Amino acid sequence: SSGINAEYGEVKKGKKRNYEIVLEDTILFAEGGGQPCDHGILRTFPSGVSDVEKLSLQNVKVIDVQRRDGKAVHLADKKVEVGCEVDMEVDWKRRFDHMQQHTGQHLLSAIAEQEPYKFNTVSWNLGTTISHVELNTPSISDEVKFEIEQKLNRLIQSGKSVVTKVYSSKDDEGLSSAHTRGLPADHTGPVRVIEIEGVDENMCCGTHLSSLSQVSLNFKLSLITKIFKTTITFSP
Repeated sequence: SSGINAEYGEVKKGKKRNYEIVLEDTILFAEGGGQPCDHGILRTFPSGVSDVEKLSLQNVKVIDVQRRDGKAVHLADKKVEVGCEVDMEVDWKRRFDHMQQHTGQHLLSAIAEQEPYKFNTVSWNLGTTISHVELNTPSISDEVKFEIEQKLNRLIQSGKSVVTKVYSSKDDEGLSSAHTRGLPADHTGPVRVIEIEGVDENMCCGTHLSSLSQVSLNFKLSLITKIFKTTITFSP
């Protein structure tokens, strides 16, 4: 995938003999909202270098991206010079997998909280092989589990659109219809809402698909019952 240019990086040595890099802008997602970070590549280059020449430059691997004080901190395996320009490339296979699972989670949480179930999502985690959604119910019957599975798979087959809406601030009146567990205390600026056509609107900072047909999951749910809560697991 094509990258973007960024300038004026701040560099300092990390704890694991890697380097923490802050860029003017980034295309890489920083871990948050239950979703792991993106991985990718940085290529540094002097001005005037062609796109073809950029491909032969040294790759700086980004192995972690964390949000810190409103900035995306990239953990990389090599140092870059402060003030240089970089070309960025996202690990698309990892990104698309996260997009599929995160959109799938929004759909699952939306169906579970609707009538007649009214199971609210307490927390969730996107895993490498299995993802978890924790619901505030002590148990779910096999019949209800099967019913939810059928609804999820029918909606995926319907190909409903998934749209990202951006509001100017957390005080925007348009946010009144969106679901949320709250914004971070230090959040400022625009707020993103992910809308699944006719199904759900939910505040979210994560990466998502543009259509449910891209989810490509045949939902088979497993249940883990705890005291007062039930965890649903699903696999990519």
